[in-house]
Amino acid sequence: MNPEWTGQARLWIVGGYTVVFVASIVEFIGEFSSFVHAGPTTTIAVDVTLGPVVAAGSLWTWWWLSKLNASDDGQRRIFRSGVAGLIVVLVAEGTMSFTSFTTLVSIHSAPKWVLAEFLLSTLGEVASAIGFLASYIALRSPPASQTTTITSSTLED
Repeated sequence: MNPEWTGQARLWIVGGYTVVFVASIVEFIGEFSSFVHAGPTTTIAVDVTLGPVVAAGSLWTWWWLSKLNASDDGQRRIFRSGVAGLIVVLVAEGTMSFTSFTTLVSIHSAPKWVLAEFLLSTLGEVASAIGFLASYIALRSPPASQTTTITSSTLED
């Protein structure tokens, strides 16, 4: 895998999931204030609690998984297939967040924190998708150990 692409991909992936985590904190704060004013319900309590936990778990998972490296063609092919699926998932999630955001903006009735949460989620999901696309590109190139470097001594032989 190309180390330059791999480093950039990891930055986009982890950065994107960090933005999604921030979006979940914005949602937590907004929902918690609604929870306090509207009175407790099980659904709100579960959503308020689990949103940041899920986002933190995703960030933690991709922090470590983005350090993996495929060492042969078979592993790279499996990795590419998984990364392609993640790109589709993130583009779909980003599209859903964006359409929710635009719908809420057009009706002018959503609280600002809801708009911020959907916008941040969209940006984070798109950033992570860019990172996975960069990973996909990096996985298409052979590992550094399998590339041939031409030097002046190679030409003299």
